[in-house]
Amino acid sequence: MADTDTPMMQQYRLLQSQAPRDALLLFRLGDFYEMFFEDAKTGSELLDLTLTQRQGIPMCGMPHSAVDGYIARLIKAGKRVALCDQVETPKPGQIVRREIVQIISPGSVLDHNLLTAKRNNFCAALVREKDHYGFATLDLSTGEFQTGQAQSFHEAVDWLARLNPSELVLPETFEWPGGKQSPDLLPLTVRHEAWAFDTATAVATLRDHFKTHSLDGFGLNPGTTPHAIAAAGGLLHYLSQELRRNLAHIRSLTLFQREDCLGLDQVTQRNLDLIEPQKGAANEGNGKNEPTLLNAIDRTATSGGGRLLRRWLLQPIRDRATLRQRQAAVSHWKEHETERETLRSQLREIRDLERLIGRLSQGSGNARDLAALKHSLSRFPAIRQTLTSVPAPRVGETRLAIGQLQAQIGHGAGRGQGGGQGRIQNAHQASTSTTATWKLGDSNWVRGSRTCSS
Repeated sequence: MADTDTPMMQQYRLLQSQAPRDALLLFRLGDFYEMFFEDAKTGSELLDLTLTQRQGIPMCGMPHSAVDGYIARLIKAGKRVALCDQVETPKPGQIVRREIVQIISPGSVLDHNLLTAKRNNFCAALVREKDHYGFATLDLSTGEFQTGQAQSFHEAVDWLARLNPSELVLPETFEWPGGKQSPDLLPLTVRHEAWAFDTATAVATLRDHFKTHSLDGFGLNPGTTPHAIAAAGGLLHYLSQELRRNLAHIRSLTLFQREDCLGLDQVTQRNLDLIEPQKGAANEGNGKNEPTLLNAIDRTATSGGGRLLRRWLLQPIRDRATLRQRQAAVSHWKEHETERETLRSQLREIRDLERLIGRLSQGSGNARDLAALKHSLSRFPAIRQTLTSVPAPRVGETRLAIGQLQAQIGHGAGRGQGGGQGRIQNAHQASTSTTATWKLGDSNWVRGSRTCSS
């Protein structure tokens, strides 16, 4: 810290030392967010801002009212952003207190304007011990969290390519095998403290988060799945400690089992045109018009259903019983067109519940999100009634889940008469069941209507 620094610049340097090393610090000054030094040079290039100097210090800025648009551009460029705001009312003659209130990275964005509705936004972690790898992915916007292990470098990379995360977190000590460079898969790769990925530390992190005495309920054991545990615990630590995110809505962890689904490497996926066309194909890079299997069959009525369909195509299951149950649901909707169209119309009224819940749980939601949650929940009774005559077992499970959710909402409403805060807490409690219910719902209801419509 230079002796000639002003008190404000001393405050800036202190806050910069608290931010991740590669994050661009946006420093609130009155009605503007300013960047200084190397951040200003980088930001001015990426955002096409005028680079100026004051007392020899490079700087550039943007109006606070337009900061969301600028942050979006930085995230799309693969940068992390530390947002520093004023946390008290300015007083004459005093330096206003400032804090880093949010750290935003490509794998942790919640703003719906930065997310693709029918595509997950995963933050991934990868660990290595000799020829054994552990991987984990977490979509902060939906709460989906899974982990697994790989026996080779190529298997680990194929798994990452399949999910296409926006950000990859590695231990500081991670080395690519054979001196290789990071695969050309991701726009951003970051390093995090190696001790957070230690298996014993990761066990403690996961147990503390899920409030459990062991990880057996998740199919995880330090003796058999140490690398999966290390990746999952390290990823949670990175998101909660370095990015300072509230992870209260992360309620479950799924262990990826290779034997449960067909293994489709990156080359196979592209050759089959599952979600991306082959190089040189007509309309390549044209989004919904690309010649892919996903675009050909996707008639999902909700965003959650679209994300689930994408996941099903990339991880096709092997279990015959589950496949036959899905086929039974599809057959029913194919044969009952009137019911199918009624259901599709009802589903279109449902907002993106998983991401609504994610924003509300992390304190970044607003009154509009609460209204959208209320609107969606109010449509469930009609949907349940539409499902009453459907004999397919999987649909029956969904109908039962909706009934349980209605009972929970009713119980919460009875306890939440004491004011707005109580009602918000009840909405959060109800939303936990909503997420699980809606995954069942879209997987059963929309599959039939979508596949038959195509």
